[in-house]
Amino acid sequence: MLFLTPGWDHELFVLINQGLRSSLLDALMPAVSWPVWIWLGLALGLAWLVKNKGWRKAWPVLAVGAAVLLANATCDLLKDQAGRVRPLNALAGTNYHEDGEWRQRPAGFAAKDQTGSSYPSSHAANAMAFAVVVMAFWPAGRRFLWLVPLLAGYSRVYLGKHYPTDVFAGWLTGLAAALLVLAVLAIFGRNQASGSSWPSSAARARKRR
Repeated sequence: MLFLTPGWDHELFVLINQGLRSSLLDALMPAVSWPVWIWLGLALGLAWLVKNKGWRKAWPVLAVGAAVLLANATCDLLKDQAGRVRPLNALAGTNYHEDGEWRQRPAGFAAKDQTGSSYPSSHAANAMAFAVVVMAFWPAGRRFLWLVPLLAGYSRVYLGKHYPTDVFAGWLTGLAAALLVLAVLAIFGRNQASGSSWPSSAARARKRR
């Protein structure tokens, strides 16, 4: 494992996971954390673009999907290197959601796992990658899209699956993946623009002759 859990990280986790609980959040957080929402959003966006603008205009949705997949794959690599044990498998008193119900580790719970897949949070990374790329193509969505990674990250701590630092690292990973995909698109767009302008320039030159 690359690191031990800092004191502030542990305290913030306990505050969110054990101190700020409510029946409403107990019902909402499992649904918020459901990763299918991202893929459902991509499927609906792709269907709408294809129906209204055709396949050639559907590449923004494909870009969002590429950023999410890149973020997820990067998290998988980092998880293998970090090997951090999830809080639900490390801390007594942790509330966690599993098999459709809420449970709590007893006061005398002793951690047995030596390694885990807590750091970074793939859910947080995927949500951030999704939100950043969507906002790049739909600036008006910035008013509420920032809630997607915020709620996804909070839900992972609330559900006992991750520490806050796992979420922060996930957000950074997702942001990096999104910016990389957007940078590649910008380079590709410039190349396409220069490539498409060359034939017309050449044709005009021939006409002048």
